[in-house]
Amino acid sequence: MEPFYVGVSTAGQADAVYAEQAVPVFALADHAFSGLRETKLNEINTSRPFGVLLNRLYRETELAQLQEVMNELAAVKPERIWFADPAVLTLCDESMRSRLVYRPETLMTSCEDIRFWEETGIRGVTVSPLLTAEELYRIAETEPGAEFVIHGHLLMSVSARKLLSSWAKQYAVSLPDEPLYLREETRKDRYPIKETAHGTMIFTDYVLESFDYIKPLAEHGASAFYLDDSFLTEEHLISSLRLYRAVLHNEDAPGQTDAWRTAHPECTEGYYGQETIL
Repeated sequence: MEPFYVGVSTAGQADAVYAEQAVPVFALADHAFSGLRETKLNEINTSRPFGVLLNRLYRETELAQLQEVMNELAAVKPERIWFADPAVLTLCDESMRSRLVYRPETLMTSCEDIRFWEETGIRGVTVSPLLTAEELYRIAETEPGAEFVIHGHLLMSVSARKLLSSWAKQYAVSLPDEPLYLREETRKDRYPIKETAHGTMIFTDYVLESFDYIKPLAEHGASAFYLDDSFLTEEHLISSLRLYRAVLHNEDAPGQTDAWRTAHPECTEGYYGQETIL
């Protein structure tokens, strides 16, 4: 398959991703910091390639439960397991270590840090999406195991507190099932917010897109790209995946990218052109 990994929320989206020759990634229930709908392992078709997000942080009292999950994953062998807590690495046997991808969201910003993690024997590292294009190109050139987030709402903040439940209790209201958003009184931007049993996550108001950067990243050596479906429609997800593949292989029609952007004004190139780390 092409080096595209796509976070999905439903079996239907997974089927659509397979049809586009990419690998679907599921947020494993009770173990993920993600805007995706959480999925139990027995709900995943493990006869086809797939990945799982195991990227939340764990307390010491949860390590026995985490070990059970690692044993279950060892039996079905996901293509990739994304993690943020080193406990996942320590509880992983040697046969599974090569399937791990270290993903600390925005923290992985230097070649030295990436090299440290790759020397542990894991498959790769997810680079922070808050770097400039030139910084990402340098990483792609020197670290072949690096993965790049190219599309979707980005995780902006995580709190161990259950902020939505506390708000609902304070004002004696029920939380609706549909996605919720935060908006400052003086601004129009809407930030997706989600609460799980392990805390509250806030995501960027914008959707990152990388149509102008995916080909240069590949030319500099990037070997894996990640798209995230969180809070997006299936049409948005699949049309963007299809266009990325076309751009990567010089098969996009003139004006196709501009037309896609016109149809999806919520998308932006993020921080490719502006430094956030000095």
